[in-house]
Amino acid sequence: LLYTIKFEQVRSPLTPLNIMVWKELRSFEDLPPIETKSGLAMKRHTPLRTETNVMCVHVKIDGHNIVVPIINQLQSLSHLAREAIQRLEDSGVDCDMAHDQCYFKKFHRDEFYIIKPSDIIKDVLSDDDMVEIVARKVKRKERSPASDDGRVEESEESEECSVSHESEQTIDMDGSSLDLDILMLLSKGGWQLSLSEETMGRLAETRGIVEGIVDKGYIKYGVNTGFGLLSRVVVENDKLVDLQYNIVRSHCAGVGEALSLEATRRMLALRINVLAKAYSGCSPDLVEHMVRMFNKDCLPYIPAQGTVGASGDLAPLAHLAQGAIGEGKMWSPSTGWGDALEVLAANGITPYQMKAKDGLSSINGTQFICAVGAEALHRAKHCLNTTLVTCSLILDILFGHMEAFDERVHEIRPHSGQQRVASAFRALCHSAKYPSEIYELEKHDVQDPYTLRCVPQVRPLHPQMRPSGETIHPQMRPSGETPTPSDASLR
Repeated sequence: LLYTIKFEQVRSPLTPLNIMVWKELRSFEDLPPIETKSGLAMKRHTPLRTETNVMCVHVKIDGHNIVVPIINQLQSLSHLAREAIQRLEDSGVDCDMAHDQCYFKKFHRDEFYIIKPSDIIKDVLSDDDMVEIVARKVKRKERSPASDDGRVEESEESEECSVSHESEQTIDMDGSSLDLDILMLLSKGGWQLSLSEETMGRLAETRGIVEGIVDKGYIKYGVNTGFGLLSRVVVENDKLVDLQYNIVRSHCAGVGEALSLEATRRMLALRINVLAKAYSGCSPDLVEHMVRMFNKDCLPYIPAQGTVGASGDLAPLAHLAQGAIGEGKMWSPSTGWGDALEVLAANGITPYQMKAKDGLSSINGTQFICAVGAEALHRAKHCLNTTLVTCSLILDILFGHMEAFDERVHEIRPHSGQQRVASAFRALCHSAKYPSEIYELEKHDVQDPYTLRCVPQVRPLHPQMRPSGETIHPQMRPSGETPTPSDASLR
């Protein structure tokens, strides 16, 4: 909770009895100051909530933060845009925006979701939600001397405000180059994926093995047989396509809330990368279709619960494949959540038509737990770096001793994590390249408290994170599919 207080003059000590704190995070109208008994002149704020059914939405628009009260929650988000723009203009800010040409970004935790102006407020927003209005600012010309009616002529040019769109960059998915940093960038959106001719050639080669199995009548698990206990059941060639649709639909058994959009992007990118290794035998068309989905930011609805872990993310990956064939729910920036068939059509994509083995290739892997685990590892590394910087600042502020981080001291007890933390302290606080003036100051004590001098000994998280990285990084580039087609399949 944030407390909004403006002190104009303080004549006596403050106590909880002689000041009033309005526990609100709102935009308030300016009213005359209240003179308190203690002589404190304090701005009086009028809370916006006067009825229990009033919803307050925090709005960021054109770099300004305001609060808009919503009484009629059955109105569309366009009403919120009109009200926000009007309030901004009433406060003296020049905000020449077209409220009917905007979209909304709803923020939740570390992510945001695109919602449409036509959405009903009560369906997509809750009290105290934070949204950003991204609208088009219309460039206006001064009135032409030839204009007698006083109308302002509008230019056809327009520019985006409230958000800057960086130029989209392309990453080639070859099955081998993807790493944690690139994966986390892809999860933010705004990136394009591509498949090289070499990758397409490998995909076509292994696909030829699968087609050879079918054409020559060989019996191979997952290609023309049932799955699991039904592996001894041979499926006729005219039923192979139905078999692939059925394995996808039958495994769409996830439960719980939807996976975040960022995690879904990671999951889709990981699946594309694994298939691009060309060990699956899936059709090249399937990989190209998933690339188009990623590039258009068409993200299937994937329940966050239901995987069986290392034995295979069958249910989550089935939901991913379900979106590819135009079934289930899907999200895109231009449509929001809707039926996958309609979302794909709105983005110029036709549903994928399954071929032999494509269904099994779509759901056989661990890209769900890899997508979630990659985020956990990335956050852990960020927390570690933040902790090191914070502790280094505290050491500087308290005029700490750098002798405790001397390299020779930590060579006596050669723990790798301890040595890396001490090395980071030396780099941040004082080094030959970046000497510190604080280090040269005369110290008035002999040594620092334990909480400062022993940070390397109690914060060596590097060894604990290394096994996680050694597990997750290879999982970004495995095949892990049963069966894996090879030339031996035709012998």
